[in-house]
Amino acid sequence: MINQELILLNDLLLKDISGLDDTEKILAIEDKINKALDLDQRKWGNKELSKVSIRTKKATRKKVELGDVFEIYLESENIYSYTILVKLEDEKEEGQWAYSLFGFLNYFSEYPASIEELVQNLKLENIFMFADSGLTGVIDGDWRKVSKWEFDWQIDFTKIEYLAVEDGGVLRPNNREYYKTVGHPNDGTSVRIDYKEAITISNPSGMVGQEWIEAFLVGSYKGKTLVEINEEIISN
Repeated sequence: MINQELILLNDLLLKDISGLDDTEKILAIEDKINKALDLDQRKWGNKELSKVSIRTKKATRKKVELGDVFEIYLESENIYSYTILVKLEDEKEEGQWAYSLFGFLNYFSEYPASIEELVQNLKLENIFMFADSGLTGVIDGDWRKVSKWEFDWQIDFTKIEYLAVEDGGVLRPNNREYYKTVGHPNDGTSVRIDYKEAITISNPSGMVGQEWIEAFLVGSYKGKTLVEINEEIISN
């Protein structure tokens, strides 16, 4: 959870400041902090405030951490979507058994969401899709890190169902077959299911990658099921 006091402080410090991309804006925030801390000088006792200064450095690529929240801009629809990393690769997992898992929110916005709006929507019940999407979007910077979320959600990864949709190959290209995997998106132990069950599953199997995930998000924004989205992708 993000403390409400931190949200309020963030709003106060960044009021009328769109970004921290130049020295003048940083100095303005420094001034606010120093004036606030020195407003009641009794707090300092036999000391006095020297100066609070903000130091910056060139951003570097950081490894992802559990609870990282990312903003995904879906250009075709001009909307923003959000995801949170709910599982990191386990050191005990090897090869195809190692996977990270993102939880994608059923929340789309026409503008970048504020921290307060994210706090209101970052709930387990608002996650409509879990997926092993890989980290391409994060590494390339297309998925922008917004914040880090300390969550205490009880997620039973062994019970998550994943769906794969396949066509009938060259001989039967219009046929569709549906396969379900439980507990792991990539372990290959799938079972064939019927259409009625397939449309109840919203989590794609395999490491689907950035482009597929963004296609799933656009489809979901339009109210389509994972089966319908897969159908469009296969047909094209």
